[in-house]
Amino acid sequence: MLNLSGVSGTATVTLASKAGADTLVVGSGGTVSVTNFQAGTSGDVIALDISDIGVPVDGNGDDIGVGDTATVVQVANNLSTIADNVEIIVLTGANYATAALVETAIEDGGNRELTLTTANTAADDLIIVWSDGSNSYIGAYNVTSTAANPLTGDLTVIAEIVGVVGSTAGTFVSGNFDFV
Repeated sequence: MLNLSGVSGTATVTLASKAGADTLVVGSGGTVSVTNFQAGTSGDVIALDISDIGVPVDGNGDDIGVGDTATVVQVANNLSTIADNVEIIVLTGANYATAALVETAIEDGGNRELTLTTANTAADDLIIVWSDGSNSYIGAYNVTSTAANPLTGDLTVIAEIVGVVGSTAGTFVSGNFDFV
């Protein structure tokens, strides 16, 4: 396990490209760029340090706790409702070059507009995964609205996964994420 949650600025990590699962702990203090990440079943793990990310919540607005099982939902269309116990939202079927474009996509009128199961509390964070067509990104979307829809907020990039295209359905699975 490699703990990078205290990193400020940008850190670059190259994982071994052989069999075996590596675990990286990341927070929101900076951006970690990861090369050779193995996505999918029996792949590597991004462990999200919830003490450093804010208040990560699931689709029902419930706080995520240390050791909670990460449940991934793949959002491939507009007006997707994020169910209770869904902690990781992966945007599939489209690429976004910047975090600002992801914000536009998941907010009111966007091509991946999200609706939570229940109204949330302002300052909660949703974990969003997206791709620019070459690399994938993991971010914390700090929700500034208090409604289930439309969402408003600000997205902060936590990690860049180099060479992994998460916009392809099934690339990331629940086992690729953990909460510490």
